[in-house]
Amino acid sequence: MSKPILNIDLDGVIYPFIDVFRRYLTEKKAYGTLTFIDQITFREFGGTPPVPTQWNAWEDWGMPKEQWMSEFRRGVNDGFIWSDGEPIEGAVDGMWQLDDAGYFLRIVTNRLVLKASHRETLFATAMWLDKFNIPYHSLCMLGGESKATLTGVGLLDDKPENVDEFQWAPAYLFSQPWNAGYEGEATIVDGWGQAVVELEGLR
Repeated sequence: MSKPILNIDLDGVIYPFIDVFRRYLTEKKAYGTLTFIDQITFREFGGTPPVPTQWNAWEDWGMPKEQWMSEFRRGVNDGFIWSDGEPIEGAVDGMWQLDDAGYFLRIVTNRLVLKASHRETLFATAMWLDKFNIPYHSLCMLGGESKATLTGVGLLDDKPENVDEFQWAPAYLFSQPWNAGYEGEATIVDGWGQAVVELEGLR
């Protein structure tokens, strides 16, 4: 019998993307690439942009989206974003518990959003997962398209739109400050401990 497939988001669930991005903007002096954002980072936020309270983080940071994307690309090309940072608390143990429970773990991420950076993104992602011994059976890289068509018995994600669109199987919203106002029908899980309990129940 084949294993039931669980779809697990990467950024904001396993990988601390926002924290890494914030740290990159703070430490950019080491790369000699000070740009527009540094006027905000070092003057208004005392060195570090705040944890965003909405999905569009650039709005909390007072940046045009185009500038946010430019800084994002620079962070990837500098080898910082996707490579720096430790797993979100409980993620490694949680993934191993789900692996032991007999699931086929499919990590699903919309990281292929930067043209001409796909090779760096794929390599850095795989290296980071291996570095922290995070179990998975499949790594599904998307370029911004919906996760609604994925097969499987469930989805764990931190983006409200993704869990709302995933209607034909249980979807769970991984609680983060940027999704605190969620009012949809998906079950909200507060950390990996609760996530494992809910997901193990899908067997």
